[in-house]
Amino acid sequence: MEAELKKLSFVKDFTTASSYPGEGYNSLSSSNYIEYPDGRIDKYTVHHTFVAGKQYFGLMGMKFLAGQTFIMDDDLESPEVVVNKKFVQIMGLTNIEDAVGKQIQFWGSKRTITGVLDDYHHFGFKNDVTPMIIRQGYVFDNQLVKLDENITSISGFENAVTQIQEVWKSIFPESTFNYTFLNKKFQAQYREETKFGAAFQIFTALAILIASMGLFGLTSYTCIQRKKEIGIRKVNGATIAQILKLLNQDFIK
Repeated sequence: MEAELKKLSFVKDFTTASSYPGEGYNSLSSSNYIEYPDGRIDKYTVHHTFVAGKQYFGLMGMKFLAGQTFIMDDDLESPEVVVNKKFVQIMGLTNIEDAVGKQIQFWGSKRTITGVLDDYHHFGFKNDVTPMIIRQGYVFDNQLVKLDENITSISGFENAVTQIQEVWKSIFPESTFNYTFLNKKFQAQYREETKFGAAFQIFTALAILIASMGLFGLTSYTCIQRKKEIGIRKVNGATIAQILKLLNQDFIK
């Protein structure tokens, strides 16, 4: 598949992955039993894990804080993993670069850390960053293709998709061809967060307005009740500031 797709002039990169940012929990596996390099066993922290090819990080534009992508080829049985910053922190290391080359053990196998990624929200902005372990391998769950950035027109994208579909059908004639543009998926997620933020601001403003109206009504009621007292104090020389202080002192206690 990769060799055939890379023959297309507009295909700049290709990789596979069992998950990618924006997908749900059902696209990953998890482990809550892991042995760290110092021999400590963690039975309580949930670590999420998925499989990806060595070109995955470059194609997705992910930033390495230390180390690099997988060293071995994807078609080999690789014991290498890439983790995120959150994982290193839970592992107990203060220097991120110290994690590179260290071995961890889970699912009965020892795995070597080749790189540490900067933290990112795999499950969307509403969810906290979780410790991630990305294992090397070649999978068929998602075939990720990076197109030439010079393709900007709708017809250009449609032509590219058509040619990719032809390659797919020539290799997997019995399989359905489904596709999505990740940038549009990310933008849709961001729009949802923006709408939520705007709605939150509106309801916050309404709450403040209602509270202010209530305070104004209570203040007006107090002024009417103490109308005679205010008049007497004015006659006796009280200033406006003193009267306002008198009226508001019960509200600011």
